[in-house]
Amino acid sequence: MIDYSIIILTWNTKDYLDGCIKSLYKYKSNFKFEIIVIDNGSTDGVINFLKVKYPEVITIRNERNLGTNQRNRGIDIAKGKYIAFLDSDIELLEDNTFDKLIEHIENDLEIGLISPALVLDNNEIQFSCKIFLSFYTPFLRRLDFISFIKKTDLYKKQLMVDWNHESIREVDYTVSAFWLFKKELVDKIGILDEKIFYAPEDVDYCLRVWKGGYKVVYYPFVKARHHYQRLTRKFFSKITIEHVKGLIYYFWKHRYLIKP
Repeated sequence: MIDYSIIILTWNTKDYLDGCIKSLYKYKSNFKFEIIVIDNGSTDGVINFLKVKYPEVITIRNERNLGTNQRNRGIDIAKGKYIAFLDSDIELLEDNTFDKLIEHIENDLEIGLISPALVLDNNEIQFSCKIFLSFYTPFLRRLDFISFIKKTDLYKKQLMVDWNHESIREVDYTVSAFWLFKKELVDKIGILDEKIFYAPEDVDYCLRVWKGGYKVVYYPFVKARHHYQRLTRKFFSKITIEHVKGLIYYFWKHRYLIKP
């Protein structure tokens, strides 16, 4: 019996993915798990690499990048009671990472989705849990290379900057770099919205978790390394354009501009 299924999406991130999978095997778990990798049209030979180095890993290949919603293909074949989404640039840092998260969910049946603390390469805690988007917050995030933007109350509030991130807390949403949830949640609120190519699929899903009567929880007593890649930094890349389209769709779908 598979206890949890780890679903990892990769797009030309073979080296990061190697580190991620190494860490999954390095750190102990008392539960049985499977790893499912969805390759989103990579050109780095990742499928052949996995077949040679990690033949037990289940692979799915797309011939082109179809977006982050392709995690749904992993959900379709997952055998675990629990589903974990991991970005390919995540690395575990400690034994029993999933065990502790699962234990916390099992002790509170109102939790729909849980995320650990994420540690950046500079050893700072990533602001991975946030307040739901307002129409203006994506603009602030894109302009945060300007120093005074980061000092504004609007910017700090959405990222929960003034909170120390050292306690368990119910939050609006967490980034999908590391999620854990029961597979039965999918039966109740559905899969990722496939109309969103790249972001804000995480905001959308967490809002649906809350609307479904469940909680999203940040759990800082487990930590994982995140070699954070900010793919939407370029203004006119395809990813950025799809991100903007996703934001417009998100606000239209949930019928709000300030608060859901």
